[in-house]
Amino acid sequence: MSTTAESVTMTPLLFSMELLFGVFQNYAERDGDAETLSKSELKELLQAELPGFLEKCTSKEQNIQETAKQLILDLDQDGDGKMNFSEFVIFISAFILTIHGLDPRPCQKTK
Repeated sequence: MSTTAESVTMTPLLFSMELLFGVFQNYAERDGDAETLSKSELKELLQAELPGFLEKCTSKEQNIQETAKQLILDLDQDGDGKMNFSEFVIFISAFILTIHGLDPRPCQKTK
């Protein structure tokens, strides 16, 4: 989505969407590929931006890196082993539903 200050009023929702895209790109570009999040980039993003999430979703049999890997596997619609922005938005949408009590299945597959 491309907007300019002259043509569109920056509403709270538009600002939030731009911010979400900016956060994604900030972490995705760390390995030189700004189009996708690797497992390590996703782990960094979740630990910094959603503190406690990985720990809450990590079972005794897994470590945090395995949890990040499993999230990518669960959401990876194109099978490339990474998370693109569309897959990231699906994850964030599911997370929003969970934290607002609209989806009682936190940390489960969203497919």
